[in-house]
Amino acid sequence: EDQTLLVFSADWCKYCNVAKNDMKNNESVLTELKQYAIIELDYDKDKDFVQGHNIKMIPTFIIFKDGKEQKRMTGYKGPNSLINFLK
Repeated sequence: EDQTLLVFSADWCKYCNVAKNDMKNNESVLTELKQYAIIELDYDKDKDFVQGHNIKMIPTFIIFKDGKEQKRMTGYKGPNSLINFLK
């Protein structure tokens, strides 16, 4: 199974930074992330991807499987919400 997680964020976004910190330091989040190839995209720099994926808010997380979007989550409400999204 080929699963990819796209993460749209920006350095100036408080919630994006909290999410990125959890993605690097929270053991439960790290366990779930192991099943994904992770691509981080900058909201300000990667405009083609932002427009192509209809990103209106950040952070936005999108799971792709076999090249097709499976689901997305916008905003960040803590590690548990990300873990549940990734399952």
